[in-house]
Amino acid sequence: MVLVRVVRLLGRLLALVLALAGIAAFSGFIAVQAAGGGLAQQALGRVWFQFDVASLNLTQAIVQRRILPALWDPVIVSVLGWPAWIALLMVAAVLFLLSTLVLILARQMR
Repeated sequence: MVLVRVVRLLGRLLALVLALAGIAAFSGFIAVQAAGGGLAQQALGRVWFQFDVASLNLTQAIVQRRILPALWDPVIVSVLGWPAWIALLMVAAVLFLLSTLVLILARQMR
C-alpha cells in the first residue's frame, strides 16, 4: 500500500508541474495576444525541440524500440502537434486521473 501511495504522490506531483507549465504557456499566449501579436501558439513538439532536442530524440527512441512502436506515430506525434498549453494541461489531467485510478484499484484489490 505504501508503494501505491508513493506512485500516486509522484503522479500527482508530475501532474501539478505539467499543469503549472501549461498555465505558464497559456499566460504567454495571452500576453502575446494582448500585445497585438499574431497567432503565437507553438506546438508542444516545437517547444520541446527548442528546449532540449536530445531528450525528445531519446524519448522517441525509447517509445519506438522498447515500449510500442505504434504508440509514437499516431498518438504521441499527434499530441506533439497540439498547442503547448493544451497538450500540457491535457497530459496533466490524464496523469492526475491515472494516479487516482491507481489508488482506487489498489483499494479494491485488498
